[in-house]
Amino acid sequence: MKLSAITIAMLTSALFVAGEAQANNSTVENALKKRPDLSTFYEELASTGVLSELSETQPYTVFAPTNEAFSKLPASQYPCLYSVDCKAQVAEILRKHIVPGEKHLEDINPQGGIYSMFSIDNQHIIASEPNKDSFTVDGRHVLSENQLLGSILYKIDGVMARQRDLVQFEAPMIVMAHQPGTDLPPMVPAGKVITLTTTNATTPIPY
Repeated sequence: MKLSAITIAMLTSALFVAGEAQANNSTVENALKKRPDLSTFYEELASTGVLSELSETQPYTVFAPTNEAFSKLPASQYPCLYSVDCKAQVAEILRKHIVPGEKHLEDINPQGGIYSMFSIDNQHIIASEPNKDSFTVDGRHVLSENQLLGSILYKIDGVMARQRDLVQFEAPMIVMAHQPGTDLPPMVPAGKVITLTTTNATTPIPY
């Protein structure tokens, strides 16, 4: 049976749409699920709702910090980073790791140049090639690259967050003054950090 030009065009268009539909959040989610070393990043994306924000037809470039990278930001020091109480702030950090479209770091040219990108919420990201075939993204080293169906997954060795951005997730520090000869202050809830200072003041300082 001979197909008309219109029929061929319709079939071609359908195949294109089908291929494009594969480059979606399901592709990214499935890729992350299959990587045990990226489980913390995946769980954070899911718990904050960032994963569900991704389009069903948009390809993405994902810079995924390893579990080891998250271990450098322990819950003992940054409890809010792993708490639902800071869901909105954590989501902002995570969105910086996802860029719309396919971004191939090997396109950085010449060596020593930079690749300027913007995340899904318009945060600026800089990739560079300090050494031949060795790439960094916002100063984090790229460990591997995986081509997905229209998307790209890069594994990186650090969470892309500045120290001033992480302050909001730190355990609060409580400073208490202690007057010699008085009882020490009572215990505070677990996770709190206490700095105990001594004073020679004659008037007791309330805790």
